[in-house]
Amino acid sequence: MGRVSLNPMVHADLMGTIVFPLLGIFVLRGAMFGWAKPVPVNVSRLKHPSRDHMVVAAAGPLSNLLLATVLFTFLIMVKFFSSTGSEIIYRVAANEISGQSILLPLTLVAYHGMMLNLLLAVFNLIPVAPLDGAAVLSGFLPRSLA
Repeated sequence: MGRVSLNPMVHADLMGTIVFPLLGIFVLRGAMFGWAKPVPVNVSRLKHPSRDHMVVAAAGPLSNLLLATVLFTFLIMVKFFSSTGSEIIYRVAANEISGQSILLPLTLVAYHGMMLNLLLAVFNLIPVAPLDGAAVLSGFLPRSLA
């Protein structure tokens, strides 16, 4: 499979990495959505397969939550440590992207990054077979139901 690599091209999927984002840019006027190839996990190579598979599956949504927390912390710092922080946060939340502050584009990226990571964490925890939520749920169920 050869996907244990930091080379992004190994993870690229033709439809999810090229076609859908381009359709989003040109057809939906900027609303992009895409995906990469999933990283295969050989459960039989894990020491404690049922528990460890649950931990491996939970790593994705947990990393999304961690990144959302870091971005939220940045937004809190902007609000409390900047003289115009509250106004900047309000503008970003209301999608008013105008102003002179260098914090405005940084706050915009942080806000949308936080929201996207929260959305991805919740979506990936849906207990449907290809998503991480199914593997996390099966770790809590008895073997007869998993």
